[in-house]
Amino acid sequence: MASRIYKLLVVFLAAGLTLYIVLMNRETATIRLGPSFQVTALAGVIYLAVFALGIGCATLVGVFFGIKSWFREQKLRGYDRQRREFYDGSVQARGYAASGEWRKAAQMWDGLTRRDPTDILARIELSRSLERAGEIREALKILESARAANPDNIEVLFRTAELQIALGNRTAAIDNLALILSSRPNKRAAAMARDLSEELERYPDALEYQGRLEELSTGEADLAPARACLEYKQLARELGADSEALER
Repeated sequence: MASRIYKLLVVFLAAGLTLYIVLMNRETATIRLGPSFQVTALAGVIYLAVFALGIGCATLVGVFFGIKSWFREQKLRGYDRQRREFYDGSVQARGYAASGEWRKAAQMWDGLTRRDPTDILARIELSRSLERAGEIREALKILESARAANPDNIEVLFRTAELQIALGNRTAAIDNLALILSSRPNKRAAAMARDLSEELERYPDALEYQGRLEELSTGEADLAPARACLEYKQLARELGADSEALER
């Protein structure tokens, strides 16, 4: 009841104020809206009309920005809902992986990568699940697509090197490790590249990676025995090659 009374008071006040303005400005006024269009009326009426027009324009502007803000809020809510669903799916996929259900985990990660193709972590986890499920080549394909989108991602390069080693392709693994060392030198990449080069009997390359490892491990470990072993193997090969040349 009180609210109705307040509303009536506001209406009466507005009507009274309008009448007062009209009565106080009874002289004739002309407002021109164009070269050939003009309106002549009481000055009070014109003042009120201009005032009402201003309020109307302000209201339209407010409605426009209000609608725009509403759509933006709905869009943000949609993004938030998608992130939440993605997070819940990730938790479920990691649960399958923790219990050793690698194929189910791979299915979950595959669905998540389809939902958000830009998420690099989902692709890495998908490759790991496929590897544990025995599908190493499929895991490598997933990483190749991830690498195409993120060529400098260190984790992708390490995972690619690991899968290449699992497939017996040591040369390709070394290439990935070399990319890591060129962008973000670290001891693990240098040690892996050295060991793989040694397995391939590429001793000059192994010594080069040994030097990188020594630079990155200054004062942390004694790497002299490893260098001596590589130098011995390189010398033995060179002497063996010279012996074969003399025999011929």
